[in-house]
Amino acid sequence: MSRFKPSQFRILAAIVWFVMICISDYSPFKQWEMSRELVALKEQKKFMEKEIVRVHDERKAINESPTSLETFAREKYHMKKENEEVFVLVDEQGNPVE
Repeated sequence: MSRFKPSQFRILAAIVWFVMICISDYSPFKQWEMSRELVALKEQKKFMEKEIVRVHDERKAINESPTSLETFAREKYHMKKENEEVFVLVDEQGNPVE
């Protein structure tokens, strides 16, 4: 004699199917969501690698001569020499305009 009747087997199969499709970490929905997240992270990685190269080149250019270092400090950090006035332009939110 069989332990399960056909109707019990269908109910059990439906429960297992529901768990696999809707709740499990291996469900198609979560797999699709994780693949989209992976694509976004790869794009972010490419952007960050380009940004690292840009910053490295900028840093190298700034450190090559004292005049470029002075120019960078004056523009970026609004530094000034003695007896000099500096005007900083700001936008509507109060952020400095570069």
